[in-house]
Amino acid sequence: DRFYPDFVAKLTDGRILVVEYKGAGWLGNPDTDEKTILGRVWAERSGNLFLLATKKDAVGRDLTAQINSVVTTAQNQV
Repeated sequence: DRFYPDFVAKLTDGRILVVEYKGAGWLGNPDTDEKTILGRVWAERSGNLFLLATKKDAVGRDLTAQINSVVTTAQNQV
């Protein structure tokens, strides 16, 4: 299969952020699960960032907060 993420951004520090956006109805389906695994493996092996984003995540964060969280968390791990 091929994976065409919804958004790809180059951050000011040179890392790449890949965002796949899914509506609630698509969460937990096999295609979404496969994309999530692929994105996480790619991010881990490349040192870049992946986010499976939703309108509101499990803890109630909106899209902006989700992006900020993944970028900030990754900066703290460097």
